Amino acid sequence: MTGWLVMNGSAGCLPDNVSGPYEDKDDAIDDAGRLFDDLDDREHNNMVMDLRTDGIHYFPEGAAAGADYVEVAQEEPTVSVRVITDQGTGIAKLTGNTIHGINYD
Repeated sequence: MTGWLVMNGSAGCLPDNVSGPYEDKDDAIDDAGRLFDDLDDREHNNMVMDLRTDGIHYFPEGAAAGADYVEVAQEEPTVSVRVITDQGTGIAKLTGNTIHGINYD
């Protein structure tokens, strides 16, 4: 097992920052909380909840300086990508060659 990673950056790009590995997911989430300690309480709680359930959190515009998202992942990292489908445009997670969970604009 390779452990858990914390990644953050701009949507549609490879992560700008990667830290870890951490022994378990909770340790990685705790580190993400330290990295983004300037968030207001509500946004911090939303981030922690999203990381626990989905493994990724997209920040509202301007909430986190320099980052559109933060993610905790095990082994193969996931990249956020902008996608265009017949239903519109949005941001999705890309792991290997698999697209997950499109969040439409």
